[in-house]
Amino acid sequence: MKILRIIFWPLIMLKNILDHNWWSEKIIDKTKLDEKVEQSRFVAWKNKLPQPYKLIFEICLFVIIVYIAEIWFNMLGVSMLPWRWDWSW
Repeated sequence: MKILRIIFWPLIMLKNILDHNWWSEKIIDKTKLDEKVEQSRFVAWKNKLPQPYKLIFEICLFVIIVYIAEIWFNMLGVSMLPWRWDWSW
């Protein structure tokens, strides 16, 4: 088993380098981001909200982020919204 692990190590590392989850876990572990998020006052406040209010808050936050992304994409000349796409080629 150890010999197989040594033989396949380059392939395993290639898989890890191409995997975004591996990179995110590595960054989170090095910066201890999960501990910082757990101690955040904003996260504590959001978790204390009742479930319907939390859902409404998260939907509003998502809509604001998508709107800002749409404005940024429009500056680049593309759009996320299908009714703004140019269908005439």
